[in-house]
Amino acid sequence: MQRPDSGAGALEYIAVTLLIAGIVTAVSMSGVGATVAHACTSAVCRVLGDSCPLAQRDRGETPPGTLAHQTVRPTKPPLPKPVCRPNPDVPWFDRLNAHNDYQNRRPLTDSLNAGATSVEADVWWEDGELKLKHDKGTAKVGTLRDKYIDPLIERARQQGAVYPGRREPFQIFIEVKSKPKALAYKQILKEIKDLPPDVQVVLPLSAADPYEADRQAVIGAPSNVTFLTDFDECRIPANLDPRNPAYDHEYAQRVSILNGDFKKCVSSDAALSEDEKEEFTRLVQKAHDAGLKVRMWHGPDGQYRSDWFASGKGFGGDNPLMGDNEANGAFTKCLPGMHDCRRFRQIDWMDLELAAGVDYLPTNHLGAGAAHLKYCGLPPRTSYPTPPPPTKKPAPPTTLPSPSAGPAPAH
Repeated sequence: MQRPDSGAGALEYIAVTLLIAGIVTAVSMSGVGATVAHACTSAVCRVLGDSCPLAQRDRGETPPGTLAHQTVRPTKPPLPKPVCRPNPDVPWFDRLNAHNDYQNRRPLTDSLNAGATSVEADVWWEDGELKLKHDKGTAKVGTLRDKYIDPLIERARQQGAVYPGRREPFQIFIEVKSKPKALAYKQILKEIKDLPPDVQVVLPLSAADPYEADRQAVIGAPSNVTFLTDFDECRIPANLDPRNPAYDHEYAQRVSILNGDFKKCVSSDAALSEDEKEEFTRLVQKAHDAGLKVRMWHGPDGQYRSDWFASGKGFGGDNPLMGDNEANGAFTKCLPGMHDCRRFRQIDWMDLELAAGVDYLPTNHLGAGAAHLKYCGLPPRTSYPTPPPPTKKPAPPTTLPSPSAGPAPAH
């Protein structure tokens, strides 16, 4: 075939280009993955030359008169927007995610008692153990095996399931902190073989790792593992976006959750404007359209886990800001100058997550999060009142009761 600059007619060139573009598009939509489609593109463009429209498409350009803008058929159907329905008697909350659960006074136990359906655990592979802790220098609060694997096995043995009657699996988000991560991943896959069938493990994919290495690990993972990856600067990654020619069917089939930093995608100071709320809602909808769930961390939740000012006891566990008292899971008192504890921002954040349809509500405050989800907003007997924005003169501290509206979850 002659190149277009060697005398080939324009109509002939366009016809051949469109024919081959159709073939490559069909290959892309067949589910063989981005790697094969890219190889086809490269082979075709070696024939057509530097002006090859397919090469322009592969680079994300959209030359006129080609099929570059055509949407790829997604591997997974769009997800419906989660709808919150008030139910004081529900034994679990599908969107309640226990952030850094191992820092709670009673890891896993507190989360299950609050009705959480997913928990997060940070692990370090050290001395032949998957140790639960946030930083290398802190003491472990246990191991993945003794705090999560064995208790979930025993709970399912006694009750038949983690939450009898629930269709969706209980999820453990595991973040590996130690390096090299491959050693920890190998041990995790070994230990989770014994988990009950209604428990699923969520493993993160590192944005720093080569895509192909990630891709092979994902495709070959066991069935009780799904994967989480980060937004690409608050956008859907190209290989998970059905509107992008780089969409990878096999990869997208196993990656189910997009993880984002709330303060980077919405507002760095958590003072939410209407424009930010609308943009955030559109971002969540785009992810759902691609068949992906959404989890946003680093919201204005507050790092203090309980009313440790009033505990009168020493700090405990891996979290130096956690008191050893029965108020674990409640919002703390907002003392003067304590900017991490502004109740009106915490409530505004929870309301936005619910309204936008975010699939996971990660919180350090299980009691407050459960109460909010139970009534899809502030409970009727206001458990955590929302004060007006602070004035120049700080308001005196107020004692806030632990969220207790409605009957306790039945287990």
